[in-house]
Amino acid sequence: MEHYVVEKRIEIDLENDKYDISDGVFPIGEKGFVLTAKSKSETDNKYTFRFDNYKSDLEFEDSKEIEISKSDYLLDSYQSGNKIYCLLRNRLSEFTIITYDCLTKKIQKTTSQFTKRTFFKQMAVSGESAYLLVFDYKVYSV
Repeated sequence: MEHYVVEKRIEIDLENDKYDISDGVFPIGEKGFVLTAKSKSETDNKYTFRFDNYKSDLEFEDSKEIEISKSDYLLDSYQSGNKIYCLLRNRLSEFTIITYDCLTKKIQKTTSQFTKRTFFKQMAVSGESAYLLVFDYKVYSV
């Protein structure tokens, strides 16, 4: 059995931290990784969605934040190359795709609406287009 010596690690105090880790870790090659998180409490009916940038040696680099509606919840995340796509939805069938470019550290927010009684199944991204597989009670749609 092999044994590994861990010299560095990131520890997050789940009880006292103001953020919940929302979807995990996204590697960005030799540059490190990005950790996504959502604030536990809202301010003015908005939450903060955060992208924490870490170097490959586990050193914290910086954070980028965007405000999201209190009613939005995370459905799915997808990584393609150096971009992370987070799909959020609310109860009014509105959805938001937050795109985070890991190299430029810029955030883009795109909002649209599902048809009524539509359920999300899967998201894929190709180039500058996001494809959402959704279904109602009888039909799948892309």
